[in-house]
Amino acid sequence: MDVGLLRDCRDRHGLLLRELACEPRVVLLSESHTLAPKDDVTLNDLRDEPIAYLNGMSPLELQHWAGADLDGRSWRRGPVVGSVSELVTEIKLGRSIALVHGSAMPDHSTPGIVARPVAGLSPSRLELATPAHGTRPIVTEFAAHLLATARRPAVAA
Repeated sequence: MDVGLLRDCRDRHGLLLRELACEPRVVLLSESHTLAPKDDVTLNDLRDEPIAYLNGMSPLELQHWAGADLDGRSWRRGPVVGSVSELVTEIKLGRSIALVHGSAMPDHSTPGIVARPVAGLSPSRLELATPAHGTRPIVTEFAAHLLATARRPAVAA
């Protein structure tokens, strides 16, 4: 690998990491869920909720995905899903919830699902990864450009 983009809890051994973005995570709930009308949700509100998770996650990824990475709280495992579409289906049917980064939600709402902020939940980080032992000059230039562009404030058109 010359360059990669990593989001949360991936294996970082032998990599030089630089943060591109950090954003809050939200809980995705069925619109009929008892917590859906609340403007703010806490991790304690979610303690007994089944949390769906993607097949093949490492223990660290599971802790992060379940919101247990900061405090090690116990969490209720929901169904294992193989894709985002399966995850959306589980949430819409009210069988589970999910904790995701805010930009995972499109600008328009997804019918049947609401997103709510969660107090005390760790943020999601997007990082630029390059080999720690060095890389080709073109990759170094690309990484520098990406970092400069990512940190540039948005300009209204």
